[in-house]
Amino acid sequence: MYIKRNKAGDIEQVSRVATDECRERIDVDDPELDVFLGREDNESGARLAQSDLGLVRVIEDLVDVLIERNLISFTDLPEPAREKLMTRQTLRQRRNSVSLLSEQDEEESI
Repeated sequence: MYIKRNKAGDIEQVSRVATDECRERIDVDDPELDVFLGREDNESGARLAQSDLGLVRVIEDLVDVLIERNLISFTDLPEPAREKLMTRQTLRQRRNSVSLLSEQDEEESI
């Protein structure tokens, strides 16, 4: 890749081939190029989404603890929240039962 810089030294133009304006060669994996092309934002977005998935599980566990300790009632939650929690709980139970079956199959085949 080839780039052109502005007076401040920031990348302002990129080309796959050398041109009259883009003469400075830069590695495709250069972090400065990632920032210019917005790839850093996509990576940050992916990390944020992954973090959100972990946080969802924390919130689910927190709701379970609050209900177990009678600090809140399941019916205190809004209907959409109850539906989402029940759906996720059902999906987790199915996944766990499939996982247990797989482990049992492995033990029987040993």
